[in-house]
Amino acid sequence: MRIVKDGGIPEEAALRAGLEARFARSIASGKVAAWLCLDGSRPVASAALRIDPCRPGAAGRLAAADREGYVFSVYTAAPFRRQGVAAALLGLLLEEARSHGLVRLRLHPTDDSRPLYLGLGFADFRGTMVLPLRDPPRRCLGPRSALY
Repeated sequence: MRIVKDGGIPEEAALRAGLEARFARSIASGKVAAWLCLDGSRPVASAALRIDPCRPGAAGRLAAADREGYVFSVYTAAPFRRQGVAAALLGLLLEEARSHGLVRLRLHPTDDSRPLYLGLGFADFRGTMVLPLRDPPRRCLGPRSALY
């Protein structure tokens, strides 16, 4: 909520309640999985995965039932950065994504997080970063086909 608060949204309490309710519904429906790392009772890191149908741009290359994941809300408190906390949470997220048979993961990195994602195998692709999780269909094999 810090980003929203600093952005000057006037109805913060109402916005927070709405976001919390939406997030809870998404988790309950299985569309979102989230991880929270605690130091005692203090939250110090988080990561979340949203499961989506494949984007329309993939039409003709993937089956209609194929799904992809969007990685979001990856955060680590400053005193806990560069200690493997985010990498551990992302490892759990990757296990979850693979258990759902997702085609790929997408995310929008910050400049600070880019080295972490590159180290996990993500590649820059059309303004995002993408990690293919399985081979593309044979008809679309080509130099960058795994990213589609």
